Amino acid sequence: MSSSRKIAILGAGMTGLSCAHRLRSAGFEPIVFEKSGRTGGRMSTRLIENGFAFDHGAQFFRAKGNAFAEFVAELECQGYAKPWQAKAKSDPVNPAKPMMVGNGAMNELLVELAEGMDIRFRTRVETVRETSAGCEIQLHGSQDIEEFDVVISTVPVEQVRGLLEKQVDFLRQCSKVSLLPCWAGLFGFDEKFECGFDTWRHVNKDIGWIARNSSKPGRDISKDCWIVHASSQWTLTNLERNKEDIAADLLTMFASEMEIPLPKVGYADAHRWRYAQTSEPLGKPFLVNENHSLFVGGDWCLGARVEAAFDSGTAIAETILSRS
Repeated sequence: MSSSRKIAILGAGMTGLSCAHRLRSAGFEPIVFEKSGRTGGRMSTRLIENGFAFDHGAQFFRAKGNAFAEFVAELECQGYAKPWQAKAKSDPVNPAKPMMVGNGAMNELLVELAEGMDIRFRTRVETVRETSAGCEIQLHGSQDIEEFDVVISTVPVEQVRGLLEKQVDFLRQCSKVSLLPCWAGLFGFDEKFECGFDTWRHVNKDIGWIARNSSKPGRDISKDCWIVHASSQWTLTNLERNKEDIAADLLTMFASEMEIPLPKVGYADAHRWRYAQTSEPLGKPFLVNENHSLFVGGDWCLGARVEAAFDSGTAIAETILSRS
C-alpha cells in the first residue's frame, strides 16, 4: 500500500486524529471528515461569550501504557497538556498518577495532532460501502459518491451500526459493545466561592462527578465554572427530557450537596452525551475487513478512557503502515 493511496477517516476525536497524525508522519495524506465544527469529540470545550468555559465531556486523563505516556510527555513539553492539581473531596482516582488536562481547554491536546491536517468540518458521512477496489462514502444531503482505498471509522459504536448497515460481520461484533449515556450540567457563577474542593467523585446515586472546571491550568480564574455529571442510571431515567429542565434539576442537586449557599448563577445549561462511557468494550483495538480497506475503531474498543482512544487509532495506523 503506497502513500499515494486515498484514506478517509471519520471523526476528529482522539482516535481519528492520532491515527491521521501517525499516517501523515509516514507520508500519507488522509482526509478527516468531522460532522461538528471542531476537533475533540468528547474532549471538546464549550466557550461562552461572557467568559465562561466548560470541559463538559472528558474531564482528565492518565497515561498507563508506554506509548501514550510518551505522547503525553511530548504534549506537556510543548505546553499543550498540564497536570491538574485539583483538591479532591473524596475517592481520588489513582492518586499516584497526575490527572492531565489540556492547557486552556481539553481539545488543546489535539492541536498538535491536527496541525496541517485536511479536516472537513461540518461534514457528515451518511454511509460507507465496500467495493472491489476499496470503499465508497456518501455524504449527508448529497447524492455524490467518493471513492477511497481505505476508510477508517472512529465514530461511536451506535453510529457505526448506521454507517455500515450491510456489514453483517462488523455489526455482529459491534453488538456485544455497550455504552452508557451521561447528562452534563454546565454552571457558571460570576463570584468565586470556596467550598474546600475542586473535584468530588461518586457524590450520590444521582450525581457521579462534580468539578470546578476553572481550577484547571490555563483557565480564566475570574469566572467560577462547574461541571456536574449525572450518574448513568439517573441519565437513563431522564434521557429524553429537555435540557432546560435537566439543567434546573442538576443545579438543584448540586446546590443541595454544597455546604454553603451558592452565589447568583451567571450561566446554566445541560448537554446530553448519548454515548459517554463504555460499559462493555469490544476487547481488541479495532475491527478490519478481509482486504484491509475498512477499519472501525474508537475508545469503545478498549475501554472508557482517552488512552483507549489513542491506542485504537495508533493501532489502526500501524497496521496500515505494516502493509505499505
